[in-house]
Amino acid sequence: PIVFDGSAGTVTGISAGGLPAGSVTSATLADGAASGTKLTMPANSIIKIQNYTNAAKSDVTSNSTWTKWDNTEVAFTPTFSNSKLEIMWVYSLMTNGNGNSGIGIQIWKEVGGTDTLLAVQYQYLHFYGDNWDGPGAVTTAYIDTLSSSSATSYYLKGYKEGGGTLSLNYGQDPTGMTCIIKEIKQ
Repeated sequence: PIVFDGSAGTVTGISAGGLPAGSVTSATLADGAASGTKLTMPANSIIKIQNYTNAAKSDVTSNSTWTKWDNTEVAFTPTFSNSKLEIMWVYSLMTNGNGNSGIGIQIWKEVGGTDTLLAVQYQYLHFYGDNWDGPGAVTTAYIDTLSSSSATSYYLKGYKEGGGTLSLNYGQDPTGMTCIIKEIKQ
């Protein structure tokens, strides 16, 4: 027989192989004994992955003004407060009729109503042809180190110093803007 002595904190009668199969059931556990389970994955394991797509088009029409691309905003609630997030957007950029000089892309984070600039990518010139033309597929990526498990939104802003309209997903393709977020255990 297996004997649990709560006063002494001992268990006797267990062979080297452990408890027999089926001997521990939810009826034999104290209330709440199985709560607070721990994820025991090694560091740098992917805990969660989410994929977002958006078919909308967003334009930057004003020169020298950072403009939020609403179709790039994604929300994510991390599992752990100390995880890292790998965030990657893939989308197309195009211009119409005039080359764009000074194209820029910013990565922003919003938590609890506070927006924070995370990174800036800046291209200095964008040539054009007879019609719509552009750099085509663009990848923008960032790794964020978290300090809480609060719901978080990430989004991009676009910028141009001069030239024609700068459009993200001009063709409004069903997967014209794709964002993948991976939560990585630390």
